[in-house]
Amino acid sequence: MPPHAKDAERAVLGGIMLDPDALERLEGTLQPEHFYVEANAKIFHAILDLAERGQPFDALTIKDQLDRRDELAACGGEAYLAELVGSVPTAANVKHYAEIVRERAVLRQLLSVCNRVAQDVYQETSREVNEHLDLAEKDILAVAESFNRSRPSFSRMGDLMVEAYNELEQRYAQKKAVTGIPTGFDRLDEMTSGLQRGDLIIVAGR
Repeated sequence: MPPHAKDAERAVLGGIMLDPDALERLEGTLQPEHFYVEANAKIFHAILDLAERGQPFDALTIKDQLDRRDELAACGGEAYLAELVGSVPTAANVKHYAEIVRERAVLRQLLSVCNRVAQDVYQETSREVNEHLDLAEKDILAVAESFNRSRPSFSRMGDLMVEAYNELEQRYAQKKAVTGIPTGFDRLDEMTSGLQRGDLIIVAGR
């Protein structure tokens, strides 16, 4: 059976239905095609459609959306939606569950590529070895790029503000002018409080 995580899929959907704000925390990293269970993919698609139109998405509105598409019965009906809501006590870990779902989807993509490569090796006997290697490398790189693109590459403003505030509090508590690594230049140290962890430092001269 291909790699999948049914419980994580259910936890993602249940968490979003418990707390609609959880969808925003996923930052667009999860798509319907990442779900292995077709019913779960349809439900997530319905959630995205409702969110895009600025409508609430809970068990009732999702049921109505699926009903309009004649997909409710195929998704397990109202009973399955209620089951999803009851499958998780909180939405706090939705992002972690979404990562599991997405990673399993990438593994399925990789498995599909490997199967295709194996089939080509058996069937395309006239093809040069280097051609097989190039095609395999290209397909695997495409999977890797797709995986990396779906990762969040930015931070939420609220998270950055909290992080900056905590760092300022720590610096203030130290009661020192230089809280990082001193540069040896008094004026520069006064302006920067020293070279700080995580800073990108570029030294240039002429």
